[in-house]
Amino acid sequence: MGISADSKHYLMVAEQIYQNGFISIWKNEHLVYWPPLYPTVLSLFSTTGVMHSIWLFHYIRMVLVFLIWYMIAARCLRDSIQLAIFIILMALSTNLLMVSIFIWSELLFILLFSLTILFVQRYAHSKNPLWMWLSVIPAFLMLIDRNAGIFIISPLYFAMIVSYKLPRRHYFILAWCLVFSVSGFALWNVHHIVMESRFYMLAELVPYFTPVKNLEILLNDIGIIFFPSLLLYPWSVFFTGLILAIGTYLIFTTSGAKFIKTLYLTALLYLCIWIVIPGDPSNMNRFVSVVTPILLLAFAEFFFKMAQKFKIPGHLHYVLLAGVILYSVARNVNNAMLWGGAKNYTNFGKIHKNTFYEKSERIIDKPTSD
Repeated sequence: MGISADSKHYLMVAEQIYQNGFISIWKNEHLVYWPPLYPTVLSLFSTTGVMHSIWLFHYIRMVLVFLIWYMIAARCLRDSIQLAIFIILMALSTNLLMVSIFIWSELLFILLFSLTILFVQRYAHSKNPLWMWLSVIPAFLMLIDRNAGIFIISPLYFAMIVSYKLPRRHYFILAWCLVFSVSGFALWNVHHIVMESRFYMLAELVPYFTPVKNLEILLNDIGIIFFPSLLLYPWSVFFTGLILAIGTYLIFTTSGAKFIKTLYLTALLYLCIWIVIPGDPSNMNRFVSVVTPILLLAFAEFFFKMAQKFKIPGHLHYVLLAGVILYSVARNVNNAMLWGGAKNYTNFGKIHKNTFYEKSERIIDKPTSD
């Protein structure tokens, strides 16, 4: 498993939970930006071979993400070829590979978000409120895994309201579901910001008034999903923006699965938020990874709509698809080899024995702040 600065933080908090219980992290001001779910889960592996257990945990989550998205896509896409394209691109996604091999909270977040979408999709098709109430469980957990979850759950509910004509009483159900979903997130942040008088944190959420630069960074990181790394800036930004513009037009102006449009609108709103909300540009691809399955699902739909609209011969678009797949395979083999040698990308620090790390394969220093 790869370890970054965030990974060290998660492991440090997990050790605190293992040694002193969950309440020990409640008043720690250094935990404000990292909600407690992921380190709490990591603390459960403290009595086993840490890295082996975490690797297995990541593998299981990745398999579950694929199964859930297969179930979602099977109801949206119109034929087995589209479904195959989506699953292959999911399996070869650089973003999903990246978040699956580092000790980060994104993969757990993506799993919970995927499960939320699955339940919401069932509600959209059946109009049975039970599915919306079930979606509250993973949504609640998702929001205490990453604070950024508030920027994806809100667009999802908005997209549902504008995409579907619901019975009037169902709008009240959606409102209550949203309230319950964000309650844990609200409790955690109200405690750390309001009760502990850390209002300075809110200043860091003031939008940067450089939307053009933020948009360039965002488009470049979205382009990584589809284009070779040899396609350098600014061409990667140009072609990504062009494809998004054409894809958005085709998806919203032509017939197709309504739920794909709902998810695509959710992803667009989520990405637009990151144009104005400050974020570390080097971590933008981690924010993009959250909606990578949605973008790939939309791409599978867009691919066939382009073929139909411009009457591309069937054999030609299969050749193009084969080229995309072969490139993705080569790129991921290269990335896996590079990320597997994590010392090339992360600083593991010196050996430092303590109760939580002593059984791990790769042992790191604890952060010195507290």
